[in-house]
Amino acid sequence: MEPDRQDIFVLWDYTSEARLALQALENTPAGARLRYADPDAVGDLLEDSLLPGLRSSERVLIIHPPDTELLSVALEAGIAIGLGKPVAVLELPNREWSLPYAINLLFDADLPERAITDDLAALADRLREPSFWHALGKTRPESSHVDRLALCSRDGIGAALLKLLKEARPDWTNLVPEDVPGDAAWLAAQAGQLLWVVIPGSAQRQWGNLVSALATGFFLGSAWARPDHLPRLDVLRHREAPRIRSIEPYCRTFDDLDDFRDLLLEEEEGERRPAAISIDKLTIRDFKNIRELELDFTAFSSLSGNWTCIAGINGSGKTAILQALSMVLLGPELVRDIGGQRLQQMLRRKDDEVLNAEIRVSFRQAGKERVLALQLSEEELGKGPLRDWKRLEHQIIVAYGASRNLSELRDDGYGHIRPQARRQITLFDPSARVASVEALLQQGSSAAPEIQTLRRILDQILGQELEPQQRELADRLIFRQSGCEVEAINLPDGFRSTVAWLADLCSTWHRVAPPEDTATSDPEKIQAIVLLDEIDLHLHPSLQRALVPRLRDALPNVQFIVTTHSPLILSSFDRNELILLDRNAEGGIRELDRQIFGFSADEIYDWLMGTRPQGTVIEQKLRDRNDPDLALYFYQSTERNEDEAKADLEERRRLIEENLGPKAR
Repeated sequence: MEPDRQDIFVLWDYTSEARLALQALENTPAGARLRYADPDAVGDLLEDSLLPGLRSSERVLIIHPPDTELLSVALEAGIAIGLGKPVAVLELPNREWSLPYAINLLFDADLPERAITDDLAALADRLREPSFWHALGKTRPESSHVDRLALCSRDGIGAALLKLLKEARPDWTNLVPEDVPGDAAWLAAQAGQLLWVVIPGSAQRQWGNLVSALATGFFLGSAWARPDHLPRLDVLRHREAPRIRSIEPYCRTFDDLDDFRDLLLEEEEGERRPAAISIDKLTIRDFKNIRELELDFTAFSSLSGNWTCIAGINGSGKTAILQALSMVLLGPELVRDIGGQRLQQMLRRKDDEVLNAEIRVSFRQAGKERVLALQLSEEELGKGPLRDWKRLEHQIIVAYGASRNLSELRDDGYGHIRPQARRQITLFDPSARVASVEALLQQGSSAAPEIQTLRRILDQILGQELEPQQRELADRLIFRQSGCEVEAINLPDGFRSTVAWLADLCSTWHRVAPPEDTATSDPEKIQAIVLLDEIDLHLHPSLQRALVPRLRDALPNVQFIVTTHSPLILSSFDRNELILLDRNAEGGIRELDRQIFGFSADEIYDWLMGTRPQGTVIEQKLRDRNDPDLALYFYQSTERNEDEAKADLEERRRLIEENLGPKAR
C-alpha cells in the first residue's frame, strides 16, 4: 500500500535544473505532493500565489537558488519562517552561497549545511522524517523594540546611503545587517515599518543583501501571522542590484545618491502615492511612419470627463501614437520589456538610413507641469535619465491593442516581464492576450473586490444590453441575455472584449491604488490613464452609439485616449476632443470648425472621413451600364422595399409613355 503523500510547498528559482530534480523527487515511491507558486499568474505573485500557498501548507521545502535568484528565494524563505512553517533546504551542485548557513546564523538554528541530492529515493524518505524539518522563529531572544527600521549594507555605495538615511530620517533605526545578523531578523519582526535598501556589487555586499532578504521576509511573515496586521514595507533598489521577483512591483529604483535622496524626501513629505497625472501634450519625431507630429490633449470640451479620440485612415498613425505614448510613459528601463527587436522595428527608416526617434510627453501632476523625453536609436534603445520617471511608478497606466485576444488561462506568455509593461503589451503584440474574467476568477475569493467593482461598471455600461447577475459568491460573474444566463467567456465577441479590458482595469486599480481608495469598490474613484485602440472593436452599432457617454458617467476620473473608425463613436465627442490625422493638413492634423453631435453617420463618413457612405458596387454598375435593374436599385430605400420600388418604377414608366410615347422609355 502506497504511503500517504505529504503536501509540501516549494520555494525555488523556476529553472529547468531545479524543475527536473523536483519532478524526479515527486515521482519516487515515497515522494511528496509538491506545490509551487505560479510566476506567470495574473495578479500579484506575492499576495495572490506565494502567500496563500505558504499559509495553506504544513511544511516548506527551499531549493537553494543560483546567485541571480538568491535574494528572491531568501526573502520567501524568511516569510515562511515568519509564518511559523517548518522548513528544510535542498541544495543543488555548484551553488556558491550557503543559504542554510545564513538561516542558522539569523535564527540560531541547526539546519544541515547540505542535503543529499544524488540519491532521490533516500531524500524522499528523509522528507517523511520529522527530524528533517526545522521549526524556526518560535523563541524570540530579548531585543529592543523599534518602530521604524532601515536595513542597508555598509559596503561600497552603502556607506554613503547610510549617511543620507541618517540625515533624511533621523528618527529611524539604521541597521547594517552584516554587522549584527543575529539581531536583524528579530528587530525586523518587531518593527512597525521596514525599509530595505538593496545595493549591487561584491560578495560581501551580497552577504549584507542576503541577511536583509531573510530579515525582510521574516518581517512580512511575522506581520501576516498576526490577525488584522498589514506590514508596511518599502524597498529601494539600486538599478544594478539584483531584482527580487516576488516584491518587484513594490520596489522603487534609483541610479545614484541624488535619486536616493529624492526618494527619501518624497516619503517624508507624504508623497509615497503621488497625485494622479493628466497627459497634456505629446510630440513624436521619426517614429514608425510619423516624421513629426505634435498633439495637444488640453483643449476645452463641453462634455464631461477627460477624453481624446484619434481618427484617420488606415496607416495614418493612430496606433503608432498610442504606442509612442505608452513607451514614453514606461520610460527607458521598463520599455526594454517590450522587446529589443520590436523596438528596433519601430525606428523610422529613410533610404538606407535608420533615424533616431524622440518621444516627448508633458503631463500635469498636482498642478505642476512635468516633461519626459525618450530617445530611441539603433545603438541604444530607451535612453533617458531614469530619475525623471520616478513619479510614474505608482500611476495606473494601461493600454489595449486592437486585437485584444482573450485568454481563458492566467498565463499569457508574458509572465516574465514587469507588471507595468505587461499591462500594455497587447498594444505591441497582436498575439498577446488580455486575461478574461474567468482568468481573474481563478484567484478565488481574493478577486471578489475586483469583481464587485467590475459589476458596478458593467451595470452602467452594458446594463441595457446585458444584465450582470448577483450571486452569493462574489467571485462569480454571470450575465442574463435574452432571458438566458450566460458565462462571461460565452458572450459575443464585442461584449466579451469590452468586459475583458474593463476587468483588467479593475484588477490593476485594486492592486496599485491605496487601500483607502479601493475599500468601497467605487469605480468613480478610479484614477488612471487608459489607451484603447479601436474602442468600437466588435461592438454592435447600437452599443457604439452609447458606449462613450456611458463610460464618461461610469469612470469620470479616468483619462481616455482612444482610436476609432466608427462614425457613431466619433459623434460622441466634442470637436476639441477629436484629433483627425490628415497628412495634407498643416501639422498633420485637420482642424474642425464645427461640432458634429447632430451629424448622421452618413454625414460623418462624407464630411469628416472623406468616404462616400454608399458602397462601390453601385458605382461600378453605373460605369458598366449593362444591368437591366440599374434603375430599380435607385428606387429602393429604407422606406421602400423591392416590390414597392418595382411598382413605383412601372408607374413612372407608364406615365412617361402616356405623355411622351413608347419611345421615351
